[in-house]
Amino acid sequence: MTKLKSKRFVVFTLLMTLMIGSLYGCATPGSTGKTDPTQSDTTTADSSGTGSEAAGTSGEKTVTYAQTKDVDSFDPRNATSTITASMMNMLYSSLVTTDADFNIICDAAESYEQIDERTYKFTLKQGIKFHDGSELTSEDVKYTLDTIREEEATYKLKSDFSFMSCEPIDEYNLYIKTDEPNVSTLLRLNYVKIIPKNYVEKVGDEEFNKHPIGSGPFKFVEWNKDESIKLEAFDDYFGGKPKIDEVICKVIPEASARVAALQAGEVDIIGAVSTSQIDSLKGMSDIEVVTKPTTRAVYFTMNSFSDSPVKDLKVRQAINYAIQKDAIVAGVLDGYGTAIQTLALPMFEGYDDSIKGYEYNPEKARELLKEAGYPDGFSIELEGSFSGISNGADVAQAVGAQLAEIGIKTSIVEKDSNTMMDEYAAQTTSPLTMWSFGGPYNNINLITKCVLGTGERYSAWSDTVFDGLKEKMDTTMDETQRLEVYKEVQQYIIDMAPVVPLYQTDLICAYNKTKIKSWSPRTDEMMIMNDVELAE
Repeated sequence: MTKLKSKRFVVFTLLMTLMIGSLYGCATPGSTGKTDPTQSDTTTADSSGTGSEAAGTSGEKTVTYAQTKDVDSFDPRNATSTITASMMNMLYSSLVTTDADFNIICDAAESYEQIDERTYKFTLKQGIKFHDGSELTSEDVKYTLDTIREEEATYKLKSDFSFMSCEPIDEYNLYIKTDEPNVSTLLRLNYVKIIPKNYVEKVGDEEFNKHPIGSGPFKFVEWNKDESIKLEAFDDYFGGKPKIDEVICKVIPEASARVAALQAGEVDIIGAVSTSQIDSLKGMSDIEVVTKPTTRAVYFTMNSFSDSPVKDLKVRQAINYAIQKDAIVAGVLDGYGTAIQTLALPMFEGYDDSIKGYEYNPEKARELLKEAGYPDGFSIELEGSFSGISNGADVAQAVGAQLAEIGIKTSIVEKDSNTMMDEYAAQTTSPLTMWSFGGPYNNINLITKCVLGTGERYSAWSDTVFDGLKEKMDTTMDETQRLEVYKEVQQYIIDMAPVVPLYQTDLICAYNKTKIKSWSPRTDEMMIMNDVELAE
């Protein structure tokens, strides 16, 4: 972990003070592991792997893209990050998926229908091949869900999917049943990537993770841990062979290094572009910058398990009153984002812009600190994994500067995302932890569960009332009643203030338009190369 540079902090604080002063009273609209270059673990699908990170062999159509960190796993049951989700979507298929605008569409399923509140019937497309040539059937869907539901299973995504089970009717027809009615069933199925029963039973989970086999548009070739991943087009993909022959993913944590790699032609597409880089990139004739609002919310959790002032409700409320989100979006993100009042985002069912969170009110914040017994403020640690979020370190600095205005002094510490995930599991995160949550099956139900549910993977809070409301939200199938529960959940979160919601992110990407004819970012942030078209 590293302390952020003090000189930069002083300069930035002065800038933020001036900016906040000019914006006061105005409503302005709109995780990375550290790479050790001396170590490299290489895994290949077979002896045909070349070990090369360069573009493909002569005559092959290759696209190379850069991401901020390596994948978590090649086993989709352990694939917790959106970066990993991109890889899963290219290697595997699921019953349903989402399009670029977050609409649910069929994938391996030919069709589906809802039978009752707890049952969906699916018909599979016939002739779907796994990368080893075997056929995907209902038994593979059953095996995938059965392994997740096993009592002794420890897959990282178990709690997201274990409420579902599969009952095959025949080879191509099946039922998906849920333990209780659940409004998120179809959206969750989007990320239940189907794994080949016979292959995984034969080789085991560990070997499967090293040599993954799916039924997606690309098949695994090679993995140089923390450096690169190589895929090649699957000729027998049921959706039609991809328009490119080879995909190479490079791990480049630093934003400036990703831009340099794009400019040098070492990569063709980059994500997580810093807003300060946009103008210079737009000024280059061969570079196209593309943006899109996402399903990702950036927020701070406050550790209710720690022996710190944030255990006090009034302190948590004071911190919320102290943050001027619109100023951060305008001045730090250059308008590339949208301030949020709760953890709900505009594309989510249940989003209601009449629900208001905490307005910027530093005087009210100081009053609450005084009532809580902290008239002179206090000092706390603020941590985060910043490189995976555009301008993440600058946002942390801005929040620290705003908190200083009410007497809360922050020591800002950067940590890698894996360390912070371990801290969440051990309930030892800093009093203030900057984190973000999004991805291919995010909605109000998922983000509130994972961020605030008792014992969940990114939660620093435990509240039995909230847990009950969350269960009610998941199982209320009547749409009118469910919308009322969504409001109740969001208002309870505002009242108890266990988090500081900041903003909805915009995905900012850039690509080399002399090589790439067209490519668009997705609402779910996944960097998917299935439909990339190369320029003539």
